[in-house]
Amino acid sequence: MSKKRTIIRYYNYICVLEHIIMNTYKLFATLLSITLLSFNLNATTITSVQDGDWSDDLTWDDIAPLDPNCYDTIIINHYVELDVQADLENCSPITVIVSDTLFFVSGKKLSLPLGSTFTLTDSNSVVIPGSGGSSNLIDIGSTTVWNSSADIVEGPSVTDGTTPLPIVLLSLNYDYFNKILIFETATEINNDYFTINVGSIYSDGLIVEDKYVVSGSGNSNSIIRYEFDLNVCDKYVELWQTDYDGSTVLLNTIYPHCDNDNSNITISPNPSFGDVNINGEFQHVQVYNIFGKEMKVNLVNNKISGLQKGVYIVVIDSYNKIKLIIS
Repeated sequence: MSKKRTIIRYYNYICVLEHIIMNTYKLFATLLSITLLSFNLNATTITSVQDGDWSDDLTWDDIAPLDPNCYDTIIINHYVELDVQADLENCSPITVIVSDTLFFVSGKKLSLPLGSTFTLTDSNSVVIPGSGGSSNLIDIGSTTVWNSSADIVEGPSVTDGTTPLPIVLLSLNYDYFNKILIFETATEINNDYFTINVGSIYSDGLIVEDKYVVSGSGNSNSIIRYEFDLNVCDKYVELWQTDYDGSTVLLNTIYPHCDNDNSNITISPNPSFGDVNINGEFQHVQVYNIFGKEMKVNLVNNKISGLQKGVYIVVIDSYNKIKLIIS
């Protein structure tokens, strides 16, 4: 009987131990769920509410995103100047979404933790370098995805640190006297070739009459100038770019006139810290911001004044477009 009681006693001990283990597991699972729920509830987003400096709390709907003020998402819907070293590497991964302008004051950096993403939502979203050369940069983890030696970046684009931000076309012009189409790129990533489409009618897209292909440079971190012999008069010219994977994007469209060419008109200085001069003969000038809104400017003796910091398009005689940066 003693052996039987001993077996029963050990069996009871095992049952009690199993009960304790199960309750402990349930408690751990409950605490883990509460922790995860708390983490999700504490997920934070900060959004710009006006033009201003990154370090100014008034620019945001919360305290400025500087260490240790970490946020899960930073949304820039205005013109924001990065006026400080924004070192957020000690934070959890951050999603940065730019739908307007992020301007880098000379020598300033944005350092994001590994696993973060940086997104430019559309063609109205830009990153603009100051005068700090390659000292202006965006890091994700240990990878530099942009520095100001690569010039301006326009959307749409997104990077998670595995690839650099793609750089858009720097310029597209037509030399009427020499009959040459000229365009420049700042950097190229997996660029297979360019396509030049020419047509007279633009209705729900260009009706292409002639098509030409120019080989790209693959991958490059320097400014490359392309010149293509093209005799075109009063027609639309589209420039498309195609990657090695077949993805294609329209870079720009121009409409060269033949009866009153002003392709040699320039504006200087550009970028500028204030007033700019228009060099050449013209009849009419309009200035637009990156959202397509026409700006009221002062134009006296071929000098434009009255523009705030930002990116603008100067339209000369309705068809010659020049990008202008006011720093």
